[in-house]
Amino acid sequence: MNNAPTFSDPALELAKVAVFALKLLFAFLAGLATLATIGGYQGEINNWKIKFIFYNWEYQPEPNSIFWHTLIFSLATILCTAVFFGLAWLEKKIKMTP
Repeated sequence: MNNAPTFSDPALELAKVAVFALKLLFAFLAGLATLATIGGYQGEINNWKIKFIFYNWEYQPEPNSIFWHTLIFSLATILCTAVFFGLAWLEKKIKMTP
């Protein structure tokens, strides 16, 4: 019978907490981006002027472009969701370490 105390790695515990906190943050941001996507699609975002400038090329769509509002917020939603699932994968790998 081994009565020696066992110690856990503090960095591993800190990583678990940090990954969990980041997962919560990105889940919240994905929800906000989803709401903004819905608002952009329904035309609730008014007078938001978008201007794309690349070197010598400049493009400015019409002021209330539903397509661009929906596209920008959809990309933000997809990015936040991808980061969330990446963090979930990382959390699973951290929990598998002894």
